[in-house]
Amino acid sequence: MAEEAAVLDNPYMGDMFAAYPGAVLGPSEWLIIFIIIGAGIASLLSGTWRYRKPRLNRVPNAVLGGAVMGIGSRMAPGCNIGNIISGLPALSVHSLLASTGIALGVYLGYVVAQRNLQRQMKRLEQEADLKQADKQASS
Repeated sequence: MAEEAAVLDNPYMGDMFAAYPGAVLGPSEWLIIFIIIGAGIASLLSGTWRYRKPRLNRVPNAVLGGAVMGIGSRMAPGCNIGNIISGLPALSVHSLLASTGIALGVYLGYVVAQRNLQRQMKRLEQEADLKQADKQASS
């Protein structure tokens, strides 16, 4: 019982679980579940469904990214839209900090994505050059 009181007293978690007795799914949880189901149905109907086994080298990135997002969502009060659209005009210090962090995160994500894309393009160009050289050598 002490654990339940601690969760309900937590300003972030208390409101989330206060209205639901036990382990009942609320409207937000059902929304997420049906978004996933709807995406699956749409891909089946369009003929683009295929099961892909995740690459093991991508799992640490996904876990680390999810952890960072989870930590960031607890550190920044409110959501990113609320911080940028309503917090900045109100000159809120926490919104300024959160918006700066959001902008830096977007920029760093862009830089990392560009570097990965350039590496992949170089690798593909090298493979194409090798194939063309092999083709010319065999003819």
